[in-house]
Amino acid sequence: MLQASSITKTQHWIFVSLLPALLLLSACGDSSPYVRNASGGGESRAQNFSEVSLSTFNGFSETRYSTLGSGFLGAPLALNPNQCVVVTTDQRLALISYDDVVWIYKFPDQTYPLPELASDSSGTVYSITTNGKLFAVDSSGSLKWEVTIRSKEQADDFSIPTWPLVVPGGIVVGMTDGSLKRFDFSGETVWEKKLGAGLCRSVAYHEEVGIAVGVTHNSYDREDSLKILSDEGVLRANVPVPRVESGPMIVGEDCIVIGAADRNQEGKYRPALITFQKMGKQRWSKPLKALPTGLSADDEGNVYVCGGGGAGVGGAITSFDRMGNLRWEVGLRQSIPASPVVASNMVCFVGTQDQSIGVFSYTRDGGFMKFAPIESLAKVILPPVILPSGMLVFSCSSEPIILKNRGGSFLGL
Repeated sequence: MLQASSITKTQHWIFVSLLPALLLLSACGDSSPYVRNASGGGESRAQNFSEVSLSTFNGFSETRYSTLGSGFLGAPLALNPNQCVVVTTDQRLALISYDDVVWIYKFPDQTYPLPELASDSSGTVYSITTNGKLFAVDSSGSLKWEVTIRSKEQADDFSIPTWPLVVPGGIVVGMTDGSLKRFDFSGETVWEKKLGAGLCRSVAYHEEVGIAVGVTHNSYDREDSLKILSDEGVLRANVPVPRVESGPMIVGEDCIVIGAADRNQEGKYRPALITFQKMGKQRWSKPLKALPTGLSADDEGNVYVCGGGGAGVGGAITSFDRMGNLRWEVGLRQSIPASPVVASNMVCFVGTQDQSIGVFSYTRDGGFMKFAPIESLAKVILPPVILPSGMLVFSCSSEPIILKNRGGSFLGL
């Protein structure tokens, strides 16, 4: 059972975040008018949907897409208020509206897409595959081009692509073995870099910072690094940090925050939250209270961290301002499994209460609003996504179902 404990408000440092994750805050929030990339909350990876207001809700209803196989691989990616695109479990990419499938693109045989997607302003969707390829599918569902991310010398390794990242003029994507490439919108290679160790998958971007990459040796005996590159691929900063792993990133105008961890001589984890200026100079470092499962931020620069374990904590969601002052904290009996999503008027995260899985809603100031149970028998994919129409949406992996919060229209219809 997972129940909320008391809310604390203080003005001193206390930190939560571990997954170990990389986080860059947009002053710390994202300035873009709409977060397109559902995989990690946009180019900033912040799960920041602050321009959208959600109505309070008590539950979820189902929309079934019976022609789309047995389920979905990842969260839907909203292309506009009326349509979103999903990856299916049977190797297809599908554009859907309220209750209709607009188009389907079938990947070639023996080509298996990964859940993470990105899109550009033309509506082109970018999808990565397990065999190290990047596919560009246009707004009509036709293949524009495909390119190979994996180099010839990587042909037999087990690395997989990083999340696709749309930047001005192109797409950045790499492989977890340490290579990073930028392509233009025609699929031509602009530059390629070898970064010396494994890449965290959630590469992030902000125009005032550049491209931020966590580079890990997957060992607590060696330091990892935060690398910041310009749009042209020039290394701006290379900052040593404790161990980082794959996790959400948040990129902003003037600060970079990274969740990391090392271990003491007794083998116990020592998670920390470290803040850097955009060119890599450290601002502050504080120990963390729990092992984080997700990080998010809002348009005012506040950060929301959820997680569990560590220091006797079951689960917790904690909010700090951009200077590191604790705003509020909610303790739970079990770990919170995925990043919160942030709307203009509330913060939502998945947890359990009285053995029921559902969505907790809190005001951005930490006031409890609702617990809405998820009563569907389908297996939901975390985290949910907030669509521009003001709907909180889950996709499901066990059945071709989209769950939407009751009390409004789906995709603006």
